[in-house]
Amino acid sequence: MLTLVSKRQDQLEEEVKKLNNGMKEFNNKMDTQSSEFHDLMKDVSEIKNGMPAMINEKVSEMIMDKQEEESRVSNMIFFNVEEVKGGNSKESDAILIGEVLDSLNIELERSQLANITRLITENGSKIRPIRVRIENRGKRGEILRNAFKLKGLGKLSKVGIGRDLTQKQREHNANLRKLLEEKRTEYPGQMWVIRRDKIVEQTRVVPPDAVPDAGNHQK
Repeated sequence: MLTLVSKRQDQLEEEVKKLNNGMKEFNNKMDTQSSEFHDLMKDVSEIKNGMPAMINEKVSEMIMDKQEEESRVSNMIFFNVEEVKGGNSKESDAILIGEVLDSLNIELERSQLANITRLITENGSKIRPIRVRIENRGKRGEILRNAFKLKGLGKLSKVGIGRDLTQKQREHNANLRKLLEEKRTEYPGQMWVIRRDKIVEQTRVVPPDAVPDAGNHQK
């Protein structure tokens, strides 16, 4: 009888010991989780406290980008316009730009060409681009629409005309052109173009004489 009681007591002590160890392990895990939770809440708090500064920085960056774009919106860039050595360079450049516009049959008074400046090139080009301010929005659009005609005009065939873009706008356009080439390679049977900062499929225009006259097929 005493032997059975002794064995039972030993079993109970062993179970109590296991229970104590289990509780100890449980408490350790809870302490670890509590510490991890505390660290997580600390990180969340730091992010939350830093959000206003991050938002303000982003908003300020967007405002500065917009201001830079607005400051350039009336500017146009003329590429590969030969530089005249000697004399008044601004006056010479104004005359050259006038000749380019005359060749495109665009009427624009010389007085409307402002802030004519030769730009420093990053690629070491011998012919520096000309930046000129043209306030008339309609004339700027007319110039851009007709710029392609210069390709067949002898000494002016290498002249190019474009908008005065910011660094971010140039990078965005470069990415668009890359995506455009990928689209054209992936779908060679379709016509893809860049329109309003997006790559879209251009609908093929069917000539009127290629469409059957419905009146001729009436029964």
